[in-house]
Amino acid sequence: MFRLRVFKLFFLLSVLLVLVSLTSLNIGAAPSTADDLLPAEDAFKVSARFKDAKTIELNYQIADGYYMYRKRFRAASETPQFKTGKIAAPIGLVKQDATFGRVETYRKSVRVLLPVTKLGVKSDDKMIKVAVTSQGCADVGVCYPPLRHDLVLQLGSGDVVTPTLPADAGKPSSSQMPTASTPSIADMVKKAP
Repeated sequence: MFRLRVFKLFFLLSVLLVLVSLTSLNIGAAPSTADDLLPAEDAFKVSARFKDAKTIELNYQIADGYYMYRKRFRAASETPQFKTGKIAAPIGLVKQDATFGRVETYRKSVRVLLPVTKLGVKSDDKMIKVAVTSQGCADVGVCYPPLRHDLVLQLGSGDVVTPTLPADAGKPSSSQMPTASTPSIADMVKKAP
């Protein structure tokens, strides 16, 4: 009888130890503090391709514990021979946001469509550079500044491309750069009540 009790106790302690170990590893979990935040370009990955001759398809992969705002997608052609239209985004999940009020958001992934028109200028240029801007947040209450991705696509090609980031992507502008007296976002989140 004594052996059975010892065995049960040992088994329960072993299970408890395994559960505590897995919890502390935070495997596959969303960020729980500002220190755990991903860089914006990792939290909100984008790829693009021409869906057809007049539409660019933008595919966003959104990390667990993060979301993107429906109305924060913008795009503009940086190639004079092309003009972009208004981004078409699917209906998102409604969220009551502390900063923006009632908003639509996306989790996991979203596909948005960008109309493209080649202007009447005679040109053999089949490459288009598009600057795409989006914005998202982490569930821990930290929102990222708008993130710009530069995409270069070949007209008529269905090849999937990934962005080239501007040198200052995801970084605050010089007027927003923290100084010795300015706390970082991580410090502000740590000190929040």
